[in-house]
Amino acid sequence: MIQLVRLQSLLLNLKNQRNEFQSEININQQNSMLIAGLKEVFIPVVNEIEIIEKYKQPKILLENSYQKAYENNPKYLAAIKIAESQELYLAWQKSMKIPDLTTGLAYDQRGGAFQNQLNITLGIPLAYRNQNKGNIKIANAELNKSYANKTYQMEELKSQIKLAWLAWERQKEQIEQITIAMDENLELVYRGVIENFRKRNISMLEFTDFLESYNLSIMQKNDIKKQWILSGLTINYITNEEIF
Repeated sequence: MIQLVRLQSLLLNLKNQRNEFQSEININQQNSMLIAGLKEVFIPVVNEIEIIEKYKQPKILLENSYQKAYENNPKYLAAIKIAESQELYLAWQKSMKIPDLTTGLAYDQRGGAFQNQLNITLGIPLAYRNQNKGNIKIANAELNKSYANKTYQMEELKSQIKLAWLAWERQKEQIEQITIAMDENLELVYRGVIENFRKRNISMLEFTDFLESYNLSIMQKNDIKKQWILSGLTINYITNEEIF
C-alpha cells in the first residue's frame, strides 16, 4: 500500500507540473495570436539545435550594442525629440522679448498744430519692460528637464543592456556545462532504472527518488536554455536590432 501511495503521489506531482506548463503555453499562444493578429490557435515548430546555435554568438560586441540602442530605441529617440522641441520653444519665447513695434502715417487737415499736417506714428506694447521673462524662465526649466530625461534614458538603456548581456553570458556558461555526453548519460541511466524496476532489481523508494531527481534535472536544464534565449531576445528588444 505504501508503495502504491508513493507512486500515486509521484504521478500527481507530474500531472500538476504538466498542467502548469500547459497553462503557460496557452498564455503564450494567446499573446502570440494577439500580436500576430491571428484568429486560430497555432503550434510553433522550433528546431532546438538551430535556436541554440543562433544564440551562441552575438553579431556585435557589447560596446557596439550601446550605440545601436542609442540609434534605434524608440523611447530614447522620443526623449531626444522632446529635448529638441524644448530648444525650439525656448528660442521662440526669447524671440518674443523684443517689443512688437508698429509704425504708420497719419494725416490731419486742421486738428493739428499745422494745417494739412502729416504725422508719423510709433506704437510699442506697454509691457515691453517685462521682456517675456516669465515664459522664458519656464521654457528654460522645461529644457533642462528634457536634457535630464534624455541623459537618464541613455544611462537606463546602457544599464539594461549590460544586465541582459551579463545574464546571457552567465547562462551561456551554464549551457556549455550541460554537454551532449551529460544528456546521453542521463538518458542512459533513466532507461537503466526503468528496466531494473521492471525486473524488480531496485526498490520503489529508489525508483521514485530517481524519477523525481530526473524530472527536476530536465526542468532545470530547460529553464536555463529558456532564460538564455530570453536574455538574447531582451537585448534585441532594447536595441531594436537583431544582435542574435
